[in-house]
Amino acid sequence: MRITEKQVEHRQAVLTIEADEAEMKKALDAAYKHAGEHANIPGFRKGKAPKAMLEKHVGKENITADALEILAPDVVQKAIIEEKLDYYGRPTVEVVSQEPMVLKATVPLPPKVELGDYKKLKTKQKKVKITSKQVDETLEEIRSSMSAWLPVERPAKDGDMLIIDMESSVEGKPFIKENATQYHIQVDKPSYLTGLAESFIGMKPGDEKTFDLKLGDDYPVPEMAGKTANFQAKVLEVKEEDLPALDDELAKKIAPDVDGIKSLRDRLKTNLENREKQKSVTDYEMALVEELVEKSKIEYPPLLVNMEADKMIENQLRQWRSYSRTKEEFEERLKQNSYESLQAQFAKPAEERLKRSLVLTQFVESEGIIVSDEELNAEIERMASEYGDKKEERMEALKNPEVSNNIRADLLTIKALQKLKDYAEKPAKKASPKKEEGGETNKEENNG
Repeated sequence: MRITEKQVEHRQAVLTIEADEAEMKKALDAAYKHAGEHANIPGFRKGKAPKAMLEKHVGKENITADALEILAPDVVQKAIIEEKLDYYGRPTVEVVSQEPMVLKATVPLPPKVELGDYKKLKTKQKKVKITSKQVDETLEEIRSSMSAWLPVERPAKDGDMLIIDMESSVEGKPFIKENATQYHIQVDKPSYLTGLAESFIGMKPGDEKTFDLKLGDDYPVPEMAGKTANFQAKVLEVKEEDLPALDDELAKKIAPDVDGIKSLRDRLKTNLENREKQKSVTDYEMALVEELVEKSKIEYPPLLVNMEADKMIENQLRQWRSYSRTKEEFEERLKQNSYESLQAQFAKPAEERLKRSLVLTQFVESEGIIVSDEELNAEIERMASEYGDKKEERMEALKNPEVSNNIRADLLTIKALQKLKDYAEKPAKKASPKKEEGGETNKEENNG
């Protein structure tokens, strides 16, 4: 084995490796043996057919390909050791030629992070103020959720609920298919399907309609963005909202322990304040990390972005599976979203998440932040206590090494974020009055 070329850029080493004849012969012998043990060739027992017969039956190209699969991991590992590379993840291997056998291995290297000055962060936490309008809107949402929907025999208008059959396609491929599904007409509500709500206004029960809509350029499936969707819809029912009166009786239904509508509004305001304060903290922490990312110099192998995107895709698939009402609905959604389109969709957020993770990891290391076993055990105890009678059972599950490592990582993140906030909120040092006075005196003396 010899390395004929080496390039290092973007935190990855690209090695061109040529295997020697002895290595290739050993791999070919193993490939022929494997083929002989698994091929069913008339007139020969397994493992007894000659090479020429195996080549004719299996194909020489297939046997050579198997040999390369056998040889590649060993050859690449030897090259990594020879170059003393501190590799960071599984290398990708490409076959350049078979005779001689030449491989191109791309070896990811550890990311490199040079933190910016995190002791001079400028981001400040936003103050929270809940307005009467926000309380009114929240109360209206709750009120609407408790309303009844009554069938009507008039044309549909904004705010109505429809029961519809709807099918659509994009360039002849199925896009949406719903039977007897509910659709709430909300013209002002943002949607990737601009104009869909307006298309139903004026339709009566029994009406059918075909129409076209252009998918927005920001449509979350890039390969469908900007294309035209063809729709066929039939209205089965039109329903209008029957809102309950906004009075003390309604307040009691919403929260039996309140005195009336005024008391309910006060509680809603408190709940909104608590929720917005928590959001304010989360947004503040995120903004601090983003500021540090902007201040820092970060280098990483492209492979890490792909790995992060794959994690996000897996999470998306889990959500789709849990939200889908049937197996067919889940499979239809998969057909509409190829792996390549999902990779493109998650590429940017995956890169942003990776940068935040790398910067926080380096910050933890630079600041010497740790989570002691005592702190970890206390957190596990706290989490398990929430399960009441099943505390001991839950405790055992949380002590599983994989789970407890995740808990430790979460605690590290909490500590790191708090440390960032400490630096950001630390008052700037003011110059000593005595020094300032002394400085003026010295200036006068020097000028005198």
